Amino acid sequence: MKRIFELDKEQERRALDLHKEATIIDSSIVMNPDGKGLANGEYFKTLIDAGITASFDMRPFTSWDATQQAMKNLYKWYRLIEKYPDKIVLANDAEDIVEAKRNKKWVYVAGLQSPEPIQNDLTTLPILYKLGIRVMLIAYNKRNYLGDGCLERGNSGLSDFGLKAIEEMNRLGILIDLAHSNDATTSEAIEASKDPTIFSHANPRSICPHRRNKTDEQIKAMAEKGGVIGIVPFAPFTEVKKGVRPTFEDYLYHMEYAIKLVGVDHVGMGQDLLDPWYFSPQEYVGHVGREPEIWQAPGGLMYDYSTRRIDNFDKIEDTINLTKGLVAKGYSDEEIKKILGQNLLRVLRKVWKKKK
Repeated sequence: MKRIFELDKEQERRALDLHKEATIIDSSIVMNPDGKGLANGEYFKTLIDAGITASFDMRPFTSWDATQQAMKNLYKWYRLIEKYPDKIVLANDAEDIVEAKRNKKWVYVAGLQSPEPIQNDLTTLPILYKLGIRVMLIAYNKRNYLGDGCLERGNSGLSDFGLKAIEEMNRLGILIDLAHSNDATTSEAIEASKDPTIFSHANPRSICPHRRNKTDEQIKAMAEKGGVIGIVPFAPFTEVKKGVRPTFEDYLYHMEYAIKLVGVDHVGMGQDLLDPWYFSPQEYVGHVGREPEIWQAPGGLMYDYSTRRIDNFDKIEDTINLTKGLVAKGYSDEEIKKILGQNLLRVLRKVWKKKK
């Protein structure tokens, strides 16, 4: 099969047409509403021009005043949506994404990469839902009131409070994301949830044995209940050859492995990009230093600000390369559209349904 950048003219045309037609949903991006590219509307145009229909903004809030931080962040997004109604839509239900695609707009899916904003009080969940929160991680690396993250030294699962939180998220229609949960919490949450769950940005651990990646058993359990894994081009999670910096082909290999494991209906894309104004390189040094376990690949390579992304998929404009790569690998039009967004749209229609 031809490599990604060796498409003939017909394949190139097909990839461009598919990319234009597809409803592309990125299940992980981290955005700064104070950044100049968002404040002046430039980055929203970049997202739309790149073919992105909707993105899950997965910003972590981990300090003692996380609830207040989340409220302030939502307020800033409300102001941006008011300022750029021709470019941005706030996701309330799945049909907002369908309509935005028709109208060439970008959908902001408000998410919480950490559950700290709800603290230990479930009465905050329906309030956050009313304010627009539609997806939430059960844990972000460390232990919280709900369960354990992937960097905890032990392997405790859900707390009693965590089980109640899952029940309430199912009732409200908040999508459960287990990307950063540890093994026990991941498995218990999949079993406890009545709705599908997702791994918004993770890869198969069988290929890259990083603790942030997911086991075959977890991926299968997630898929059996209708969920989706968003394959992520973050270099420490994408390594295939031990100690060798991963390539775009390695990224596609992770995607192909997941497809062979659970079927094309349960695989998507979560880029885990930061918008260009989220961090300065200097700030990123501190971010890497706080959680070095995340930034070291199983083969020993330590990544930093400049090397964290794989080549040819290190900015939002490179999303077209995924479509080209899937064409090169021989997937059908229907399969490619599923991977680019239809699979996630199916999950959102199920989870975001109107609740009684």
